[in-house]
Amino acid sequence: MEDKVLGLIKNLTFTFGLAILLPLTMHKGIELIFPYPEQAPHEEKQHPKRKEFKTEEEWEEAKELFGKQERKEHEEQRKAREAVLKEYNGCYFYIALVISILYLLAGLFMPVQSIGAGFLIGGIFSMFIAVAHYWTYFNDLAKFICLVGVIILLMGLAFYLAVRDKRKL
Repeated sequence: MEDKVLGLIKNLTFTFGLAILLPLTMHKGIELIFPYPEQAPHEEKQHPKRKEFKTEEEWEEAKELFGKQERKEHEEQRKAREAVLKEYNGCYFYIALVISILYLLAGLFMPVQSIGAGFLIGGIFSMFIAVAHYWTYFNDLAKFICLVGVIILLMGLAFYLAVRDKRKL
């Protein structure tokens, strides 16, 4: 009895170890090949100084003009950054999705049950990470289709495993 409990603990250790390490490995591997875009250094502009203007009106106009220009530049930088992040997260999503599917397939055909279960759980976690990276860019229909697709995929995996295990008995 004690050997069975010890064996179960060992198997669970392998399973959850793989389930945790596979998504982390996927994430770091993608970052190695396709690094996260760095933010452009913020350019500091000199704010107009009061002593540079003769009248109070000139001073107020200069402050207002400077503020408008600064807000416009900041908005342009934000939009450019958003476009770069959308492209990065889109690429990350597709790469991670392919890796997740490979993990799931490896888990299906792995002859060692604890390692196969680790790949299956790791594949599910990896798929979650892939979807989470691009979630904000999906519209509502795409989010719904993505969720339904994952549910169908998981149900299909469960049915396949149930039929396969039944045949082994």
